[in-house]
Amino acid sequence: MKEKRQHQRAVLRVSVAIRGQADDARSEGQTWAAESEDISLGGMFILGDTLPPIGTEVQVEFVLPGLGPVRMPAYVRWKREVGVGLQFGLIGPRETHAIGRLVRGSVPGI
Repeated sequence: MKEKRQHQRAVLRVSVAIRGQADDARSEGQTWAAESEDISLGGMFILGDTLPPIGTEVQVEFVLPGLGPVRMPAYVRWKREVGVGLQFGLIGPRETHAIGRLVRGSVPGI
């Protein structure tokens, strides 16, 4: 089977808070606690039992190794039995650089 991913991924297991956007009626005011499995420049896979539905616009908060606490816009793009795939929205250069370093394996202590 051909790989569909556009970006190389790195294992990243950290606690994640997913917060619904105020302008998204499906998720307004809701917060989901979960754990990440991996990350790429395009997004991340989140493990959890109860997570937002496909299409939901969210803010994802977690500690990004090499940078610290971050809050990034994302959309729930697909769902599996064990979690959801998030696609990042517009992220800043610091976050892009930190994720790139993590994916390349150049973050100390990872």
